[in-house]
Amino acid sequence: MEEASVKKQHAWLSECLDWISVMIGALILSIVIFTLLFRIVTVDGDSMMETLHHNDRVILVTEFYSLDRGDIVVVARQDGTSVIKRVIAIAGDTLDIDEDGKVYLNGEELQEDYIRDGVTPAFDFKGPYTVKDGEIFAMGDNRKWSYDCRDTGPFLVDDVVGEAVFRLFPLDVIGEI
Repeated sequence: MEEASVKKQHAWLSECLDWISVMIGALILSIVIFTLLFRIVTVDGDSMMETLHHNDRVILVTEFYSLDRGDIVVVARQDGTSVIKRVIAIAGDTLDIDEDGKVYLNGEELQEDYIRDGVTPAFDFKGPYTVKDGEIFAMGDNRKWSYDCRDTGPFLVDDVVGEAVFRLFPLDVIGEI
């Protein structure tokens, strides 16, 4: 009888150790994945409203993404801060903004339903501008209040931290153009 009890205790202990090792492995794998492939960031500011709001949390893919028009990206600026903006033009694209605030990409007006208030002030932008290799042209969706490539010039592709793909809070998949 005592031998059966010892075997039960040994089986229980073995099962507990198996569960602990699986949990530790899952934790290590999660840390590696979120260190190397993904990052969670908090939106700071209103430049991407109505798509993203201040304090929304989004998941960035930091590796193995391609930059396409309509992607929402985080860019590290030279002053050590980061901004989140929508890619409007990529290398080889020609961009212009007319006096009515309409954005033209390669000669065709963009249909940008995501823009808050539907207007794109040119600010300091002097167009048309052709995006060079290694650059992107990105703007916030809240165009009246977004400090973006219209003021700073294009962002360098090398300064892109990652592409926002999923909003954690509130829960939602982030759309494209």
